[in-house]
Amino acid sequence: MIIELLQFIEFVLHGTPRLLFIFFFINLFFFVCVWFYARGYRPLGHNHPYMGRRNHVVSVVIPTWREEPAWLEVSILSALWARADEVIVCYTKGDRSAEEVVSKFEGRISTIVFNSRVAKKVAVYEAFKRAKGDIFCVLDSDTFIEENAINEVCRAFDADPRVGGVVALNNIFNKDHFAGRLSSLIEASRNTLNKALSVLGNVHVLDSRFCAYRRKAALPLLDEYLNNRFLGRDVVIGEDKQMTYLLQRAGWKCIIQASAVDYTAAPENMAGFLKQQLRWARSGWMYFFRHRASLRLNWLLTFHILLYFLNPIVFPIIVFYDLFLAPPLLLLDATLLSFVAIVAIIVTGISLITLLRDKIMKLGIRLRDVPTVGLFGLFVLLPLMHYALVTIWKQGSWISR
Repeated sequence: MIIELLQFIEFVLHGTPRLLFIFFFINLFFFVCVWFYARGYRPLGHNHPYMGRRNHVVSVVIPTWREEPAWLEVSILSALWARADEVIVCYTKGDRSAEEVVSKFEGRISTIVFNSRVAKKVAVYEAFKRAKGDIFCVLDSDTFIEENAINEVCRAFDADPRVGGVVALNNIFNKDHFAGRLSSLIEASRNTLNKALSVLGNVHVLDSRFCAYRRKAALPLLDEYLNNRFLGRDVVIGEDKQMTYLLQRAGWKCIIQASAVDYTAAPENMAGFLKQQLRWARSGWMYFFRHRASLRLNWLLTFHILLYFLNPIVFPIIVFYDLFLAPPLLLLDATLLSFVAIVAIIVTGISLITLLRDKIMKLGIRLRDVPTVGLFGLFVLLPLMHYALVTIWKQGSWISR
């Protein structure tokens, strides 16, 4: 912050704009816009009495692969408690954890059993083809939903016939370790962004930890959804982003219904967390290059996509140029500039922690974690985005348990 302030003073005195100063204010403008629109967000259908989902049949699809039995059982129970009309569990023959749990619900759920492990999109495809509902929900096997979640999803579909897909407000329930707390921060940021984007009509992705589709919107897209290929290889990751894109391309709106809430498990360790982030980053880069139509949906979504994928490339170049190639800042030599940079980081960090103390603690993040989170983002997640870009072709493996 101090460096940007010095650059601003230099701009006022000498008319010389610095790149880091411009970069900072572009990103600040984006965050202010997100905050502004998110403040105006309201869940769909909450401005009039809701008559219930008498006209809807809801099918919940739960794909699973070697899931913790306790998590899978809670996931199924939550769908039943939320009064799903049909629950379909998709698993692989010989998956003992799934077989053990499914046997407890005999007669209450349906199953699709595959002879060998298949991609999640294959399980979803087969389940949607067989499902009887007019609303299809996808629920991850390590995620559970609140009792009113399905009703709230249906409320959104009833409130706006143009809505083809709905995503829930996602929360992390295991925040007793650093990976969980970091995941909680990411999900909170994503929820806020989704609220802002929903005000303008479309979110970036309907996260399949818990999301719902209108049957007549999803069915015509299933074949293209299943046969998604990139660089000649079958794509098995990012299937939720693919369906989101196909719905939006077909003219359907994709929104968040924040009154529908789910709770999901974060990776239990940093190795799992980094694998998850790498998988998401590769998928994100692929859709950034392939699905340019997403850039025409609304201006804030375009802004988000460009910043999210260009920042990791541009930021290191800007910092290197401003610190080492540009003329000295206000005649400060390199040693003094380095000292100013260190002071800027410390002062800015303390100020932000003090300002956002209550919100940070509500996310389950301890204050002593905050500096670590910042350094982790700068020196781990930023390089991981670069690595994901140069290994973008690896879209054919799930890199998970």
